[in-house]
Amino acid sequence: MVLPLFSPWIPTGQTRVLTFNDYALKLELPYISKQLMSVDMIDVVWDTYRPDSLKAYTRQNRVTDYTIRENESTRIPANYKLLLRIDENKKTLNKFLATQISLLKTPQGEVVLITYRENVLVANTSTKPDISNI
Repeated sequence: MVLPLFSPWIPTGQTRVLTFNDYALKLELPYISKQLMSVDMIDVVWDTYRPDSLKAYTRQNRVTDYTIRENESTRIPANYKLLLRIDENKKTLNKFLATQISLLKTPQGEVVLITYRENVLVANTSTKPDISNI
């Protein structure tokens, strides 16, 4: 199952999401926890944004500079789609979300692996998971 972690929409109404920390705590972490009810392991893998790709070249020529700080209190802007057109912003957001997911408390026997760049993080578990066969 492949799921976008930063959805192309920010819900309004019942769930009030103002900051990237709100997004992680109110949407992504509960979603991952809910998925753990039906599976034993979740792999979270982030896209890589290569500067030498045609996609990056195309994006570079059409977007203006709009950067975010790596900070949990950073507010999600109303025009967040513009923010996500810049690869550096996506890298910053991916790093922030990977860190937040790695702090998720998982039930015993459940594993959440987070691949970020060349590193593999394991969500905070009560016991050390056996990942030797992965």
